Amino acid sequence: MILLMCLSYFMNMIVEAYGNALKNHYYVKSYKCYRKKSKSNMINRHKTHKVYGIPRMYKWLTSYYPTVREELINNEIQKRVDVFYIDMNGVIHHCTHANKDTLPLYNEHKLFSNILQYLKNLFYLIKPKKLIYVGVDGVSPKAKMNQQRKRRFLSLFKINSNNTASTNNNLFNPNCITTGTDFMYKINLSLNKWFKILKKKSVFTFDVIFSGSDVPGEGEHKILKFIRE
Repeated sequence: MILLMCLSYFMNMIVEAYGNALKNHYYVKSYKCYRKKSKSNMINRHKTHKVYGIPRMYKWLTSYYPTVREELINNEIQKRVDVFYIDMNGVIHHCTHANKDTLPLYNEHKLFSNILQYLKNLFYLIKPKKLIYVGVDGVSPKAKMNQQRKRRFLSLFKINSNNTASTNNNLFNPNCITTGTDFMYKINLSLNKWFKILKKKSVFTFDVIFSGSDVPGEGEHKILKFIRE
């Protein structure tokens, strides 16, 4: 009973803290935009029954606190947004393979163009007034490293089983979306260069803070740390 009461108290504190911190802010996870959205769980079930994050936390949040989620529509009158936070790894996954079972061909130029165009669309949709914070997953906490190794090791079997019919060896490998790979190094360079060009040409009126994969910590952790500061 005491454990259940402590857990309930802890969860209520999380929801209240996140709700207060993210008031009048927007947060992007994967490819949807939400207003006043607390950190969602990253539940992702595959045939191997892998579970990421806190199981069913997002369902619990939206059931007990339905107002934390508000989906945006392109043609509606947007509310004022001062600061816009982007968890970049979700964007990268969506723009490179969109979590599909069959993988696209590896075309680096096309993949990078998709990512930059997607970001540009987000900027025009949200229209933040002051700041955009873009966080890419860096080195994860040690407690999560073993889980990540297992996840990426098992994903190789899934990739091979779903693409056995393909004779083309130049397929995109989602495991390259990992800190320390050449792909993520190039992503960092491309985003840094792109943001500098936009700032120099005054394309957008807001400031941009970019935290690349060379900075330790997962994207959502960096975002919350920045909010607390």
